[in-house]
Amino acid sequence: LLALWTLGSIARCLLRQWLPARRWSQQLCQMGSDNGAFVSLDSAQPAAFTLGWLRPRVFISSGMQAACSARDIECILLHESAHRQRRDNLRLLLGRLLAAPIPRRWCARALEDLGLYCERACDERAAQATSRETVAAALLRVANIQQPAPAPASLAFAGSATELRIMAMLAP
Repeated sequence: LLALWTLGSIARCLLRQWLPARRWSQQLCQMGSDNGAFVSLDSAQPAAFTLGWLRPRVFISSGMQAACSARDIECILLHESAHRQRRDNLRLLLGRLLAAPIPRRWCARALEDLGLYCERACDERAAQATSRETVAAALLRVANIQQPAPAPASLAFAGSATELRIMAMLAP
């Protein structure tokens, strides 16, 4: 009975996560224009995110492109490309699947920490190509741009724990 409940929890989590993200990714790829490094979305809402499980894609809205400098966009691309290379969406999905049979309040903090560590690892990778100060400045700018708008339902460049990420970039 416990094994059936565990398998049911995992299957429910997989269906809630995998199928909608796959559908959104396909629809966004069809709606946007592929620039090679990322898919440009025609939307005034500033957004930059990585979406997809096995073949993740980077999406950046025209609103984000208009609101950010070329240096910020380069930093965003480096960060989001790191998510794609590291397959962080798949990593987070596997974390959710493993935590599915456990009561949510018991594992919520661990899943939040996993998400934060994925973000910080991508910040570090972007800092290797630019500088820690450049990444911190881009994080702050993107957080200010996105503040009135809700974050997309995927890995966002700025989102939860932005202050911790900026402090980590500026720490010695």
